[in-house]
Amino acid sequence: GTSGPLAIGLATVAAAVFFIPLQNRLGDWADRRFLRDLLDLKAHLPDLVNHLRETESVEGIAEAVTDRVGPVVHATHAALVVPEDEGWRTVGTEGVDAASVDVWAEAAGLSDPPAMAARRRQPWREVVWRDASDRQFPVRVALRAERGGGEVATEGWLLLGPRPDGSGYGPDDLEAVAEIAGPVGRALRVVRVREAREADRTEREDALADCLHQLREDLAHGLQEIRDDLQPTRPSRT
Repeated sequence: GTSGPLAIGLATVAAAVFFIPLQNRLGDWADRRFLRDLLDLKAHLPDLVNHLRETESVEGIAEAVTDRVGPVVHATHAALVVPEDEGWRTVGTEGVDAASVDVWAEAAGLSDPPAMAARRRQPWREVVWRDASDRQFPVRVALRAERGGGEVATEGWLLLGPRPDGSGYGPDDLEAVAEIAGPVGRALRVVRVREAREADRTEREDALADCLHQLREDLAHGLQEIRDDLQPTRPSRT
């Protein structure tokens, strides 16, 4: 009759000696791996977007950001939107379709920075806004950059979906995304300025090409009229 309790006691001791320390070591390893991924994100993403901004489009920058940030912070999905006209345009996604992000952004009131700023609770997270009640994007990161005259403007928003296990984002996660927000915002600003200049140059080149084409046509027409005037007039037969 003592074999049963003895076996249970031995199993408990074995678990305490072998399995619980192993579980703790695995947990510590996962934590170290996660923190290392966050450190890599903070160290390498700014350099990447600084390089890409010289040649890539806004969409290229956005895809590079969402492809890397989403998996590192264990978000079910991520997106990046930029201002366009009176609303926002989705330019990068990870794990979510752009159409659903467009619908969400239109209803979320992202175009009202003062109201959003008033709802933030942690002053040190000036670029991070959290809304646990939002099941699609509970974390939003303002991507800001300085413009002329010292004006700081929001060049876009990095949107993070919930985690698969339902856990919230910790301080390490939010500090990491807040740290990359500045470089990403500046990269978006540089690309948008470059694209605007390229579009203006293309428009001027097209206008010049149209003028040259019209000039050639007018010149050809004028030369033809001169040739016609120089043709000798044949006497009419009576």
